Amino acid sequence: MDYHRIKAHSAEEFLSLYYDRDCLLEAIDYDPSFLEELVGRARALVKEEPSPKNNVLLSYLLIEKEDTEGIRLLDSMARTGERRALYLLGECYQNGHLVEKDIDQALRCYELAASKGEPMALTRIGISYTYGFGKEKDLDKAVHCFQEAADQGHPVALYSLGVLFSLPQYEHKDTKKALSYFEEAAKQGSVEALSSLGRAYKYGDGVPQDYRKSLEYFLQASEKGDLFASNNVGLYYERGLGVAYDLRKAVEYYRKGAMANYAPSLYHLGLLYLEGKAVEKDEEKAFSLLKKASDHNYPLASYYLGILYKDGRGTKKDLERAFYCFRIAKENGIAHAMYELGLLYLEGQGTEKDVPLAKTLLRQAKEQGVVEAGERLKEIS
Repeated sequence: MDYHRIKAHSAEEFLSLYYDRDCLLEAIDYDPSFLEELVGRARALVKEEPSPKNNVLLSYLLIEKEDTEGIRLLDSMARTGERRALYLLGECYQNGHLVEKDIDQALRCYELAASKGEPMALTRIGISYTYGFGKEKDLDKAVHCFQEAADQGHPVALYSLGVLFSLPQYEHKDTKKALSYFEEAAKQGSVEALSSLGRAYKYGDGVPQDYRKSLEYFLQASEKGDLFASNNVGLYYERGLGVAYDLRKAVEYYRKGAMANYAPSLYHLGLLYLEGKAVEKDEEKAFSLLKKASDHNYPLASYYLGILYKDGRGTKKDLERAFYCFRIAKENGIAHAMYELGLLYLEGQGTEKDVPLAKTLLRQAKEQGVVEAGERLKEIS
């Protein structure tokens, strides 16, 4: 658990942790009182040595505590030109955290920090050039910013270079170069890079498809808390890809994601409860998990939620809600949802009867490979 890892750090090692915000927030979620302890430790460090580095650390923790003292301290440090203070102040303006949101001011802070060699600021500017956030899109300028930060061994910059060289719209797209950046970023501790390597070997993107090697990367990323990776490990165990088929292991990894409300894991775990595979069959539990996944905009979950509403499984039968769920799934390209909508329009269940529209939906479903749709069309012809 990251909480215990942070607790074990010496004061000097702890000073660098404000860059690892996800790790810090996970620790605070695990033990909310821990933030107070961290602020106390930071104040003690400032009293012992009132260096810019220690003051920046204290201001960062106070801001995480929603204490405006932190923003005042950070602003005063930024005015002295302290590069980490400038970067963190830029983050506050970008996110509207204890200050009014101001993208232009955020970029000014990042640019000042970048001029002093701050790698995270260089990376932020690179991201702005990549996606057009506050700047006109310019992928070559993005590469320049990322490369300058990557030359300092910064893992986020290395990962960002990998992403950029993977983009189809980049005229210099180079999958092999992207993978080399992901590999270097992974060596520097980038969880996202580990997950990207797992994805590359899963689909054979720039490398021969290799489920076993993909699983190795996903396992490493999962151990570091990556939910996408945990979900993929669950899928590999459920389907026996690169590893022996083991539904109990699949449940274990799906639960990791489900506990964090990660929609794909909620969906897969919900189906296992619905079918009673490796867990005791529980339709109410399945309904609850699938509803959460649907609420997080996961179309397949919306489809299965529609089935449960239609059949009254795990919840009270409700054809109007079933219609709504199928419509959401259909709008996201789920072919079987087209079929179910067609049936509801055909019978006027959960909506007004509309036979022509029902036939159109059934034909669309048939064209997308839903065999039952073709059979139903024959019956009503």
